[in-house]
Amino acid sequence: MNSVRRNHNHKSRHYHGKAIDLAWDDDVIAFLLSEEGRSWLNKHGVTFYIEGQPGSRKVRKYVNDPVASEYVFFNPNASGDHIHLNI
Repeated sequence: MNSVRRNHNHKSRHYHGKAIDLAWDDDVIAFLLSEEGRSWLNKHGVTFYIEGQPGSRKVRKYVNDPVASEYVFFNPNASGDHIHLNI
């Protein structure tokens, strides 16, 4: 887990303790994109992004994937590539 709460941007879900960043892990991403993973997310009311700065190769590889593309988020303020969970 990279971070839970950040106190510098009141518009961020992190500011309100409603987001968690996880270290990049292709296996975790594969699970979250799977039918089982998406079912788990829905059951628990969690959403996620595959997040990184514009131009990130790790994130870019998911852009053309028909399932993953809707979860890709290029964020110029991202501190690095990671999995962002909204809780």
